[in-house]
Formats: sequence, structure tokens, C-alpha cells
Amino acid sequence: MRVAVKDFDGDYEIDDCGNLYATYIANAFRKQSAKTDRDCSLRKAITKEGYVKYTLSPSNSSQPKRNFRLAHRLVAEAFIPNLENKPQVNHINGVKTDNRVENLEWVTAQENVAHATDTGLCVRHTPPRLLIQKCDKDTLEVIEEFKGYGELTNSIYAKRSVGRALKDESRIYKGFLWRSRDM
Repeated sequence: MRVAVKDFDGDYEIDDCGNLYATYIANAFRKQSAKTDRDCSLRKAITKEGYVKYTLSPSNSSQPKRNFRLAHRLVAEAFIPNLENKPQVNHINGVKTDNRVENLEWVTAQENVAHATDTGLCVRHTPPRLLIQKCDKDTLEVIEEFKGYGELTNSIYAKRSVGRALKDESRIYKGFLWRSRDM
């Protein structure tokens, strides 16, 4: 089953598997176009993120503007009602090139991230918790401890400056020696 792509006056049709068809033939200079009984399947391109995309141009314009559209969005807009007005389309099985209508659903950004995390498509990298110590530079006695950079930025010390001091060989910042270790 094919449905006309919205905003293109019937120039393109998308099927329920994500294949796009042009319903017109345009000459090389794009000065004229004519409707045709012969459908032209458009070539797919893959984005750097791994999604299928198409390049569409309206046939009724003397200066056609190229429009790049993602296949999964075209399928969802054509076949899946978006009753809750959700902004994103999710691939249920996680395969970005599987644009069948039964593999797509409308989701919020939060739902999309949760799905990617739950299915292992996106791994959250939690940095190790760091214990940062401010020490007397002469006696090496610990004066104050901070549990991570977040706690450090709430104090008077700049996260960036202390971070640089921790990487520097001297480890001195504002007259104190700074040390860190994993908690």
C-alpha cells in the first residue's frame, strides 16, 4: 500500500516498508516535469547516524529546493496516527534501516532515550565518582574533601582550574596541593 507524501502535491508516494516512489519524470534541466504511469523508485542514502534518507524536490517549482527526509518519519506520518502529538519516531526493534510500519511508533524524546537505554542501543556512561582532596602543600595534610566536581563547583574553587591542577605535575592551585582518587 502506498500513500502520497504530504507537502509534495502527489509527486512522491511512500509504501508501508519505507520505499519512496516518484510519480513524475523530470528532464535533466528541471524545466518541465510530467506525471507518469511508470513509478520511479528513489535511491536510498544512509545518514552518518545510520538512518535511511531520501532527497525530494517539488516538481512544480522552477527553482526546486532539495528536501532531505528520513524514511521512518515519512512512513510514520503516512501510516501511524499521532494522536498524542509526540515529536519523535522510534524503531521498536532498534534497527535504524527497518522502516516497516509495524516496527515504528511515535514517542517523546524521553521515551526514545529510555527505549534505547533499556534495549542496550545506547549505553549511559557514568563517570566514576571522584574524591578530590585539598591538601596543605607542605605537610600534605588533607584540609577539605569534595565528592566529585559537582560539589567542587558549589565551593569557591573553579572546576576547570582544579581539573587543570590535578592533571599538572605540580598539582598546585591557589596555594594548595590537589589530589584525586576514585571513590
